[in-house]
Amino acid sequence: MPDQQYAQKGPTHGGDDDSSGSALPPEAPKKLDLHKYLNKPDANPRTLFWELIKAYSEKQDIHDQLARIKYERMVLLRIALGIVQNPGLASTEMKPAAVAKYFIGMILDAGWEDVFVELIDKTYDRKMGINTTFLLAISKACENPENMVKISECLKKIILKNYEMESALAYVAEIQKKDLTKTLKKELMIVAMQDVDQTQQYAIYALSPLIDEDENIKKSFIGLVGDWDELTRKTIATVLKNTKDPKLLQAAERQIKEETNDQIKSLLKEIIDNNKTNEQAEKKTEEGEQGN
Repeated sequence: MPDQQYAQKGPTHGGDDDSSGSALPPEAPKKLDLHKYLNKPDANPRTLFWELIKAYSEKQDIHDQLARIKYERMVLLRIALGIVQNPGLASTEMKPAAVAKYFIGMILDAGWEDVFVELIDKTYDRKMGINTTFLLAISKACENPENMVKISECLKKIILKNYEMESALAYVAEIQKKDLTKTLKKELMIVAMQDVDQTQQYAIYALSPLIDEDENIKKSFIGLVGDWDELTRKTIATVLKNTKDPKLLQAAERQIKEETNDQIKSLLKEIIDNNKTNEQAEKKTEEGEQGN
């Protein structure tokens, strides 16, 4: 699903026909005042939420103020989840994709790791998968180097502590960014080689962007091609579908002779056939270029 873009208003400048000959000084950004929400149980948390989201949409710098509302952070999370996960049930002032984007930015700026962990957990379901809106928001946040570091560090802690690990691995598997995979490679390799079932599957998919360029991952995957577990073999055969690496292709060919599961055998044959098709297409392209 393509990421949705939301236009943001830029600064307003004077027109070229300004007869005064002098430009007005730029208007200072509004300063968000949170005093009315602090230590006041009767304050409406939804009003606070929308003020924060609006401040982010206007690119206000509220880093220092976020520390003052840390005790409201879980309430803010519940509001964000309600808006993004159930957009038809609430009247929102902004599209859910924008809310997810700004709320993720808020979490990362404030350093609310516990909120991030809870969000990862609450937006993943083994049957339904990951909430697409939050997935896109986190994936987009990873494009910023500073955010990438924060996100990868938090995900690493989740995996190492084995707390909500399945949710974290699901996100990494879906995000499919090489930089994120490289940062988490050690942890992902351990899960891929030692775990079973869903967590192992996610770890294998998460490592897949580096299959053809990382020798350690390649060696591990070659070993897993003939693993005792059918689900593991099926997962490996699926992620190797478009590989061109000779060692991985040889491993797939060897396993075809040994494979007892017809579905997995079909996937392995597809790997070989796809590679032959790609080679023939590349050969025709080269011949065409030489002919010109």
